Amino acid sequence: MPANALKVEDRRFDKFSAESSGSAITVTGEYVLTVSNTGVLPVPGGRYSLASMTVGDVVIAEKKDVSLGRIRTDVEASVSIDVTITSPSTDAESKIQSLCNGNVSEFTIEERVSGVLLAAVFNDEFEVSSSSPNCNLSGGQQPPITPPEPPIGDPPQEPPDDGGDGSGNDDPFSTPDQPAQIEVSSVDVPNSVTAGDQITVDALIENTGDQSGSDTITFSVNGQERDSTDVNLNAGETTNISFNYNTSQNDAPAVNVFVASPFNSEENTVDVEINAVDMEIEGATDPLEDLDNTYRVDDEPDNASQYVWDIFNTDAETGGAPRDETRTTTDDELTVTFDNPGEFEIEVEAQNNGGAVIGVGSIEGVVLDQFGTGDDPTDDTPQSGARSMSEAVEDVQDNIDKGF
Repeated sequence: MPANALKVEDRRFDKFSAESSGSAITVTGEYVLTVSNTGVLPVPGGRYSLASMTVGDVVIAEKKDVSLGRIRTDVEASVSIDVTITSPSTDAESKIQSLCNGNVSEFTIEERVSGVLLAAVFNDEFEVSSSSPNCNLSGGQQPPITPPEPPIGDPPQEPPDDGGDGSGNDDPFSTPDQPAQIEVSSVDVPNSVTAGDQITVDALIENTGDQSGSDTITFSVNGQERDSTDVNLNAGETTNISFNYNTSQNDAPAVNVFVASPFNSEENTVDVEINAVDMEIEGATDPLEDLDNTYRVDDEPDNASQYVWDIFNTDAETGGAPRDETRTTTDDELTVTFDNPGEFEIEVEAQNNGGAVIGVGSIEGVVLDQFGTGDDPTDDTPQSGARSMSEAVEDVQDNIDKGF
């Protein structure tokens, strides 16, 4: 069995609703799946990303991210769906109708599950079902509105002229030229980068107005403006511009990038992944039961804001359930008292302000019985006050060296 491996199971809609209005269908729901760790070790820093979900030829969800934390066995992730399909294809309508009827339907899904030093990507057609759909697809297109005919006998009316305003347009019903309107047409960004890499944002800018003009395009990261550029375009003209942003570990787990004109904006999310630092935990590997022992992280990342500790300890004395405890500290030290002799393991994750895992470490050993077999009431704690057997041996050796 591998140390750890991730897969996605049980794709379904816990909630699914579809309602038609004219030629459009509004789809809402809660897409739920189970991420399974089929290995023997937990996966820290778990994350689920839905790149896209397509029904027929229509994308109904994209770029959704969910933090899963430490994945031991199975964990559920859910993504909200809320989209209006203006002109659904026959294939899309058929698959939506199938879900509404309580049947299984095939959706094209591109998704990714990942953890520290581990990732799995799924891109295929998957069967998705809903146990309790709520649909109303009986709506139809409204009949076209026919303008009333003028009464018989009314003479045709001549449109008024321009009143001598010099516009040269004598038809009041014609549409005047629209002023320049510089818009963000599309934005292309990478799905993910490694902390320290540069994000390049490519944007297509278009003048959708009828006149030439200029405007300023701004670039922001997490709501803070980083750069801007002026563009001058003729009517209907387009141009490509680029912005760059250098990432750091503080940007993990993701950044939101915005490209905006005075008329519209485009927002995208870029995952920022970290190659977690291997950290060493200093402390006794042979601690004595019922005594405080301190463990400290060495060589941790400079920007760690908190530490998540997992403490595991078997009960070799009574055979009872093992201890499995999680603690969070802002310091790089942890004081632990082991209640029973047996094997132990301590794992730690260093996290930044965004909750991204930037360092991992572990230590394991055996808790020794200081009272003797069967929890003998005789206290066998070394007289020196040592907290572990190795510390007691060092104290004895020091005394020998000093001639005591």
